[in-house]
Amino acid sequence: MREAPSYRLAYLLGYAGLLPFVTIAVLLWFESQFPSFFLLQLFHIYSILILVFLCGSWWGFAFAATFSDRLRNYLLLGSNLLFLIFLGLMYGTIMQNQWFTLILASAYLLFYIVERILSGLPIDHRYRQMRLIVTLVVVLSHISAYFAVN
Repeated sequence: MREAPSYRLAYLLGYAGLLPFVTIAVLLWFESQFPSFFLLQLFHIYSILILVFLCGSWWGFAFAATFSDRLRNYLLLGSNLLFLIFLGLMYGTIMQNQWFTLILASAYLLFYIVERILSGLPIDHRYRQMRLIVTLVVVLSHISAYFAVN
């Protein structure tokens, strides 16, 4: 059975988004021409950008499903609140904090859990499976990066 081209592209992009996480996490374990603090900051910045993308996707969820007005408002405000929290965490020297990598990993788990709670969304089961795999690889990459520099 062939998948629709749009699904194939979505899966390809989803898995391709793992490359920076995995590559940087592996590089952190080895001596390279790039200092580990630079690689870790690059890892954090990419991670934050992906989290911002996920926050934005909640807007689509809020309008794609038949939620109550109250739940829709929670999704819309929640995505903005999470975005502001991440901007606040990024500000200043927090990116140098050893715990920031684990905080980001926790944020990915939180996003996945919230999406599972909202299982009434009209989301293809193959996408849900891909999201689980991608989330697990992202979280493991964060944990690996954390231990590589500590």
